[in-house]
Amino acid sequence: MRRSGGLLALPVLLLVLGGCQPPRQGAAGAGAMALPDSAGLAAAADSIRSLDQRWVQMVADHDTAGIVDMYAEDGRLMGPGEAAAVGHDAIRQGWAAMLGLPSVTFGPNVIRVSASGDMAYDIGHGTLELPAEGGGTRKAEGKYLVVWVKRDGHWKVMVDMFNFNQPGS
Repeated sequence: MRRSGGLLALPVLLLVLGGCQPPRQGAAGAGAMALPDSAGLAAAADSIRSLDQRWVQMVADHDTAGIVDMYAEDGRLMGPGEAAAVGHDAIRQGWAAMLGLPSVTFGPNVIRVSASGDMAYDIGHGTLELPAEGGGTRKAEGKYLVVWVKRDGHWKVMVDMFNFNQPGS
Protein backbone atom coordinates (compact mmCIF):
# COMPACT_ATOMS: atom_id res chain seq x y z
CA MET A 1 0.00 0.00 0.00
CA ARG A 2 1.45 3.38 -1.02
CA ARG A 3 1.33 6.36 1.38
CA SER A 4 2.56 9.13 -0.90
CA GLY A 5 -0.81 10.92 -0.51
CA GLY A 6 0.15 11.66 3.11
CA LEU A 7 3.14 13.74 2.02
CA LEU A 8 0.92 15.90 -0.17
CA ALA A 9 -1.71 16.29 2.56
CA LEU A 10 0.70 17.95 5.04
CA PRO A 11 1.45 21.07 2.92
CA VAL A 12 -2.25 21.39 2.02
CA LEU A 13 -3.20 21.15 5.71
CA LEU A 14 -0.64 23.81 6.64
CA LEU A 15 -1.99 26.15 3.96
CA VAL A 16 -5.57 25.67 5.15
CA LEU A 17 -4.65 26.23 8.80
CA GLY A 18 -2.59 29.28 7.92
CA GLY A 19 -5.64 30.80 6.24
CA CYS A 20 -7.67 30.38 9.46
CA GLN A 21 -5.52 32.79 11.43
CA PRO A 22 -7.07 36.15 12.37
CA PRO A 23 -5.63 39.17 10.57
CA ARG A 24 -2.52 40.51 12.24
CA GLN A 25 -2.16 44.07 13.31
CA GLY A 26 -0.76 46.08 10.46
CA ALA A 27 -1.20 43.21 7.99
CA ALA A 28 -1.09 44.45 4.43
CA GLY A 29 -2.84 43.14 1.38
CA ALA A 30 -6.27 42.99 -0.15
CA GLY A 31 -8.99 42.58 2.45
CA ALA A 32 -6.60 42.80 5.41
CA MET A 33 -8.07 44.50 8.43
CA ALA A 34 -5.73 46.24 10.85
CA LEU A 35 -6.82 45.64 14.42
CA PRO A 36 -6.71 48.56 16.84
CA ASP A 37 -3.72 48.77 19.16
CA SER A 38 -4.06 49.33 22.92
CA ALA A 39 -4.22 53.12 22.42
CA GLY A 40 -7.04 52.65 19.90
CA LEU A 41 -8.95 50.40 22.28
CA ALA A 42 -8.46 52.90 25.12
CA ALA A 43 -9.74 55.69 22.86
CA ALA A 44 -12.81 53.58 22.02
CA ALA A 45 -13.49 53.05 25.75
CA ASP A 46 -13.13 56.81 26.30
CA SER A 47 -15.64 57.42 23.50
CA ILE A 48 -18.15 55.13 25.17
CA ARG A 49 -17.53 56.81 28.54
CA SER A 50 -18.25 60.16 26.87
CA LEU A 51 -21.41 58.75 25.28
CA ASP A 52 -22.52 57.54 28.73
CA GLN A 53 -22.06 61.07 30.10
CA ARG A 54 -24.04 62.53 27.20
CA TRP A 55 -26.75 59.90 27.73
CA VAL A 56 -27.08 60.83 31.43
CA GLN A 57 -27.45 64.49 30.42
CA MET A 58 -30.12 63.61 27.85
CA VAL A 59 -32.02 61.72 30.56
CA ALA A 60 -31.81 64.76 32.86
CA ASP A 61 -33.05 66.94 29.95
CA HIS A 62 -35.83 64.45 29.09
CA ASP A 63 -34.45 64.29 25.53
CA THR A 64 -36.25 61.16 24.37
CA ALA A 65 -35.25 61.60 20.72
CA GLY A 66 -31.56 61.89 21.63
CA ILE A 67 -31.76 58.86 23.90
CA VAL A 68 -33.44 56.73 21.24
CA ASP A 69 -30.77 57.79 18.73
CA MET A 70 -28.15 56.18 21.01
CA TYR A 71 -29.60 52.77 20.06
CA ALA A 72 -29.08 50.74 16.90
CA GLU A 73 -32.23 50.46 14.77
CA ASP A 74 -32.53 46.84 15.92
CA GLY A 75 -31.41 47.58 19.49
CA ARG A 76 -33.11 46.27 22.61
CA LEU A 77 -34.09 47.83 25.93
CA MET A 78 -34.59 45.11 28.55
CA GLY A 79 -35.91 46.29 31.90
CA PRO A 80 -37.07 44.20 34.85
CA GLY A 81 -40.51 42.61 34.60
CA GLU A 82 -41.02 43.84 31.03
CA ALA A 83 -40.82 42.27 27.61
CA ALA A 84 -37.82 43.40 25.57
CA ALA A 85 -38.45 46.65 23.71
CA VAL A 86 -36.99 46.04 20.24
CA GLY A 87 -36.45 48.86 17.75
CA HIS A 88 -36.66 52.62 18.07
CA ASP A 89 -40.45 52.88 18.49
CA ALA A 90 -40.56 50.38 21.36
CA ILE A 91 -37.43 51.85 22.96
CA ARG A 92 -39.01 55.33 22.77
CA GLN A 93 -42.05 54.03 24.68
CA GLY A 94 -39.84 52.36 27.30
CA TRP A 95 -37.82 55.51 27.88
CA ALA A 96 -40.93 57.71 27.95
CA ALA A 97 -42.12 55.68 30.95
CA MET A 98 -38.73 55.96 32.70
CA LEU A 99 -38.50 59.69 32.04
CA GLY A 100 -41.79 60.06 33.92
CA LEU A 101 -39.96 59.02 37.10
CA PRO A 102 -38.66 61.71 39.47
CA SER A 103 -35.00 60.73 38.91
CA VAL A 104 -32.93 58.33 36.80
CA THR A 105 -29.12 58.32 37.12
CA PHE A 106 -26.46 55.86 36.02
CA GLY A 107 -22.79 55.57 35.24
CA PRO A 108 -20.22 53.02 34.09
CA ASN A 109 -17.99 50.96 36.37
CA VAL A 110 -16.34 48.87 33.63
CA ILE A 111 -15.99 49.43 29.89
CA ARG A 112 -14.31 46.78 27.75
CA VAL A 113 -13.79 46.96 23.99
CA SER A 114 -13.32 43.85 21.84
CA ALA A 115 -9.93 43.26 20.23
CA SER A 116 -11.51 43.97 16.85
CA GLY A 117 -12.65 47.39 18.11
CA ASP A 118 -16.21 47.03 16.80
CA MET A 119 -18.02 45.78 19.90
CA ALA A 120 -17.89 46.70 23.58
CA TYR A 121 -19.70 46.22 26.84
CA ASP A 122 -20.38 48.70 29.60
CA ILE A 123 -21.27 47.51 33.12
CA GLY A 124 -22.49 50.07 35.59
CA HIS A 125 -24.73 51.12 38.42
CA GLY A 126 -27.87 53.22 38.55
CA THR A 127 -30.52 54.68 40.78
CA LEU A 128 -34.17 55.25 40.03
CA GLU A 129 -36.42 57.34 42.22
CA LEU A 130 -39.78 55.58 42.24
CA PRO A 131 -43.18 56.52 43.65
CA ALA A 132 -43.61 55.01 47.13
CA GLU A 133 -46.76 53.49 48.55
CA GLY A 134 -48.58 56.10 50.56
CA GLY A 135 -46.96 58.99 48.70
CA GLY A 136 -43.46 60.32 48.35
CA THR A 137 -40.64 58.50 46.62
CA ARG A 138 -38.15 55.74 47.30
CA LYS A 139 -34.79 54.99 45.71
CA ALA A 140 -34.16 51.75 43.90
CA GLU A 141 -30.52 50.97 43.24
CA GLY A 142 -29.47 48.60 40.51
CA LYS A 143 -27.01 47.63 37.84
CA TYR A 144 -26.93 47.51 34.08
CA LEU A 145 -25.17 45.95 31.12
CA VAL A 146 -25.00 47.74 27.78
CA VAL A 147 -23.61 46.06 24.67
CA TRP A 148 -22.31 48.54 22.11
CA VAL A 149 -21.67 47.91 18.41
CA LYS A 150 -19.82 50.15 15.99
CA ARG A 151 -21.90 50.82 12.91
CA ASP A 152 -20.89 53.19 10.14
CA GLY A 153 -18.16 54.56 12.41
CA HIS A 154 -20.53 55.33 15.31
CA TRP A 155 -21.08 53.49 18.59
CA LYS A 156 -24.69 52.36 19.01
CA VAL A 157 -26.44 50.51 21.83
CA MET A 158 -27.40 47.00 20.75
CA VAL A 159 -28.61 45.73 24.14
CA ASP A 160 -29.43 47.75 27.26
CA MET A 161 -30.40 45.53 30.18
CA PHE A 162 -30.88 46.53 33.80
CA ASN A 163 -32.33 45.25 37.06
CA PHE A 164 -32.58 46.21 40.72
CA ASN A 165 -30.50 45.09 43.68
CA GLN A 166 -33.60 44.53 45.84
CA PRO A 167 -36.44 42.24 44.78
CA GLY A 168 -39.72 44.03 44.17
CA SER A 169 -38.11 47.35 43.25
